[in-house]
Amino acid sequence: MNNIKALKRYGQNFLIDNHIINKIVNLVEPLSPNQVIEIGPGNGALTRGLINNFEKYSGIEIDPRLIENLEAEYPGITLIKKGIIKVNLEEIILPENNTYVFGNIPYNISTPIIYKLIQNFHLIDVAIIMVQLETAQRITSPFGTKNYNASNVIFNFFADINIHFEVPRNVFVPRPRVDSAVMSLTFKHKEIDAHFFEIFTDIVKTAFITRRKVLKNSTLNKKYGFFNFENLDKFMMKRADELTPEDYFTITQTISGK
Repeated sequence: MNNIKALKRYGQNFLIDNHIINKIVNLVEPLSPNQVIEIGPGNGALTRGLINNFEKYSGIEIDPRLIENLEAEYPGITLIKKGIIKVNLEEIILPENNTYVFGNIPYNISTPIIYKLIQNFHLIDVAIIMVQLETAQRITSPFGTKNYNASNVIFNFFADINIHFEVPRNVFVPRPRVDSAVMSLTFKHKEIDAHFFEIFTDIVKTAFITRRKVLKNSTLNKKYGFFNFENLDKFMMKRADELTPEDYFTITQTISGK
């Protein structure tokens, strides 16, 4: 593709190492029928491999310069011409297919993008994404560590998350100031409906507003009234960061009556 300068406002850092590119594409053995969604194809580093490995390809790209190049390089390519946060994934994902997501995620909006994927856990099978190394380490921090937070609880309940390998900063143009990591999210609990998801995420976020207080004295208790549920007594003297994702699931089941 043409040599296009990366733009800071889009958080662009173009991957140029073919070895890393091949490692990323080969992380998943796609099941048929399948489709792949690429977040930010950029200069097309991953695109050719994804088009060759998957039956249906859709790219989500916001930069008009890159869209023009991609359409010239791959005639007939399907591109959604907006940012991923504004895309309704239900409109482009075929439910009868196995769906995979790939992307070199901009550092500045990595958490909102991951949350977007988590919101669509019922539509996506596996996401392979590259993020800042620190972000990957924080997201995969186990229960009981200092990085354990609301996002960590939500992400790890709805997906099995693994870091596959680190990526040095010198394989990008322009070179970022930090190293990256490639991680996978294998989505689970697809039987949970959208309403339960909303209650679960609200309970977790509300609990962490006052993370250093025991739940008895927390914002969560004030909002949902734990005293009304006898089987939640065991959580009363624990703090938000002392509960596992499964504990929050139990709380949500009780409060929602499901």
